[in-house]
Amino acid sequence: MPGVMTNTIANKLMKERVPSGGGPWRLLTFMIFVLAVFLFSYLGLAFGYRKFVEAQIDDKKQKLIQLAEEIPKPQQD
Repeated sequence: MPGVMTNTIANKLMKERVPSGGGPWRLLTFMIFVLAVFLFSYLGLAFGYRKFVEAQIDDKKQKLIQLAEEIPKPQQD
C-alpha cells in the first residue's frame, strides 16, 4: 500500500506543474511601459502645457494693462 500511495502522490505532483513562462519578462515589460507613460506625461506637461499656461498669463496681463490705460489716472487714484 505505501508504494501505491507514493506513486499516486508523484502522479498528482507531475500533473499539477506550475507553468513557468516569462513572468519576470512580462513584469519588466509592464514596468517599462509605465515608465514611458510617466516620462511622456512629464515631458508633455513640462514643455507643452507650460508654454500654453505662460501664453495665457501674458494675454491676461496685456488685457489688464489695456484696461488700466482706459481708465484716467485721476480716477485710478
